[in-house]
Amino acid sequence: MLRSLSAFAPVALVAEKPVVLVVEENAVFRSATAKRLRAAGFEVFEAANSAEAEQVLKSTVVDALFLSVRPR
Repeated sequence: MLRSLSAFAPVALVAEKPVVLVVEENAVFRSATAKRLRAAGFEVFEAANSAEAEQVLKSTVVDALFLSVRPR
């Protein structure tokens, strides 16, 4: 998962799959959401709380966040 938009790069490099971070304290909801997103073709990172999410965001560029997921 390499991305570069700097002036030194001849082309912009973008991840093959959109990257999503799922932040949910309930492990069942988090896992179910991540499973569905992966099945839909997304690369998914999971975090149980804001501290874990911050660690992911320090090293990973994400395209979207899912926060406090609640199924219907």
